[in-house]
Amino acid sequence: MAEAGRPVVVAGSMGPTGEIMAPIGRMTEAEATRLFTEQAEALKQGGADLLWIETISAAEEMRAAARAAQIVDLPWCGMMSFEPGGRSVMGVSPPQLAKLIDRLPHPPVAYGANCGTGPAELLLAVAGFSAAGCERALIAKPNAGVPRYQDGGLIYDAGPEVMAEFAVLARDLGVRIVGGCCGTTPAHLSAMREALQSRPRGPRPTADAISARIGALMTDR
Repeated sequence: MAEAGRPVVVAGSMGPTGEIMAPIGRMTEAEATRLFTEQAEALKQGGADLLWIETISAAEEMRAAARAAQIVDLPWCGMMSFEPGGRSVMGVSPPQLAKLIDRLPHPPVAYGANCGTGPAELLLAVAGFSAAGCERALIAKPNAGVPRYQDGGLIYDAGPEVMAEFAVLARDLGVRIVGGCCGTTPAHLSAMREALQSRPRGPRPTADAISARIGALMTDR
């Protein structure tokens, strides 16, 4: 875009269907594909360069999203949300998602994890993608911690300094696209960018290092 003074890619955001996929629920893969395709066509007409599909929990839903992107002939990025136990609500593990991504007829240009219960848990999930051997670009977009109700609204417990540490850890883990999901504010994003620009690249962090470095900042709050 001319206003930016540099090349800009516009991503059209698409969330999950909000339904539980068959055979546990009633949403079929074919119906999910139809719904995703309808959204994808509208976003393409609106000028989106690629589709940004996130907070998916089932393999069937990810396949449906991929098929919709293929139908409208747009590149896409896909993210799944993982619980503290290391699996999605529908039981998909990071290595299972990595294997699914490689088998898709229209694979994403990048994939990863978003939302969840905070930076540390999400980074541990992302580490599982690398362990599975999938070499596509990775995305990490955690919530800014866990929300709590305060003064009539939701307050997230991970401040800018926590998300800045997350950003550095994610980069050192090999993540190519770093961002934030629920609770992320301009202050968080500014701190993340400053940390990525000013702090040198370090060794690949272990699971213990991730938990310790994020945990230390959360404890100090």
